[in-house]
Amino acid sequence: MSRACVTFDGECVVDEVTLAVAPGEFVAVLGENGSGKTTLMQALLGLVPLSHGAVSIHGTPVAQFRDWDRIGYVPQRLLSAGAVPMSVHEVVESARWSPRTRWRLRRKEDRAATSAALHEVGLWDRRDDRLDTLSGGQQRRVLIARALATGADTLILDEPTAGIDAESQTRLATTLRRLRDGGRTILLVTHELGPVADLTTRAIVLARGEHGSVRYDGPPRQEELAHHHAWHHSEDIAPPPAPTLLEG
Repeated sequence: MSRACVTFDGECVVDEVTLAVAPGEFVAVLGENGSGKTTLMQALLGLVPLSHGAVSIHGTPVAQFRDWDRIGYVPQRLLSAGAVPMSVHEVVESARWSPRTRWRLRRKEDRAATSAALHEVGLWDRRDDRLDTLSGGQQRRVLIARALATGADTLILDEPTAGIDAESQTRLATTLRRLRDGGRTILLVTHELGPVADLTTRAIVLARGEHGSVRYDGPPRQEELAHHHAWHHSEDIAPPPAPTLLEG
């Protein structure tokens, strides 16, 4: 991404952002509400237009990129779990459907990819359960498995720990550790590092209402993140003492 700018109704939401993510990095994107974190991820994926600048994925301009199976995107808002009564394995396997293959018999490789993805996120034993019977944290792990079933080597996760309890956050962090250690590239949007603090190799802090959306880009040192107001609390109170962070 080079000098990327996204403008909505005359307001610059992402301003002059230049960054590159190397294979195998675990990047946390932090910032207060309205700082443009979700918009930045959507710009990286070509889901929102740039007013100027450029974005490339794996060296290819985003408009020309076609190898989308390599990219797994888990959005901030979960799908409506009760809309369709699908089992967990059906949701994951659906990632391998296309208009041409939707009505064919399941292939051996589809079953194998689904099985491997569910084992990787620790949900193989829930494969036959309906998605709407799972907790919010488990549903997010199902969506990660769905991305993995395509063969994705890069995961973009928009606030995957939002709205889930501490135990679910810890389990999700365990899943992300396995994925990171397996060589996946991970970009994770969050308000605070919390359970992924010791997984993060790089922190990017976005600012709101200032020229240049990126206020910090580097090792996730506690003192740097605190200085740049990366922490957020819905009640606007001082955050609790932070967990031990990488000192890089």
